[in-house]
Amino acid sequence: MILIPFVLQPGVAQVRAEVKISFTGNIDHIPKDQKFIIVNEMGVYLLPNTKIVSARGTVLNKADLKRGFMVRVEGVRKPEGIVAERITLVPKPRVKP
Repeated sequence: MILIPFVLQPGVAQVRAEVKISFTGNIDHIPKDQKFIIVNEMGVYLLPNTKIVSARGTVLNKADLKRGFMVRVEGVRKPEGIVAERITLVPKPRVKP
């Protein structure tokens, strides 16, 4: 009898917690509408409150992101995909000649 309320309310059992995620990779693609970017073959949604900064902490905007840039993505994995909270440009390592 205890399980009956859960069977009648399947939405309760299907609630999933948001999972924080953080990874580094190259920007593979930026669609013209700039609602998302592709990093390491994963779609990353950009919301109006997504903070984009340079490695030195300078605030940037979506137009400053370019294909090939290395970035650090911090965000939340949701059922619909990764939603970026912060994107930080990662400087390319200097190679000594």
